[in-house]
Amino acid sequence: MTFDFRDYNWSVILYYEENKPTVNETDSSTYITETEEELNADELKILESLKYWRSEKAKDQKLPAYFIATNKELLSIARYRPAKKEELLDIKGFGKHKIENYGEEIIDILDSI
Repeated sequence: MTFDFRDYNWSVILYYEENKPTVNETDSSTYITETEEELNADELKILESLKYWRSEKAKDQKLPAYFIATNKELLSIARYRPAKKEELLDIKGFGKHKIENYGEEIIDILDSI
């Protein structure tokens, strides 16, 4: 018995997701802060609160602090001050996982300062 491809019907289904540009792709300098010197006094206060929160969260979860959020991510949050957790997507390094796990707490910190 020989195998003949003409005896079979083949189908291919392709799925794609449209890649929409985010704020980071169009103007990355707006939401990426490199150093603490770029922050004003209010932003530094936010940064210190975020660092304390991250430290406590890392201890509770027995994770390195940078797993929760990197220093650059915290600097960017302090500078950008997102009002809703969805706006954290505009921060480089914040994806759905981090927002789902930490977004509400971060927004609560920002609201309290």
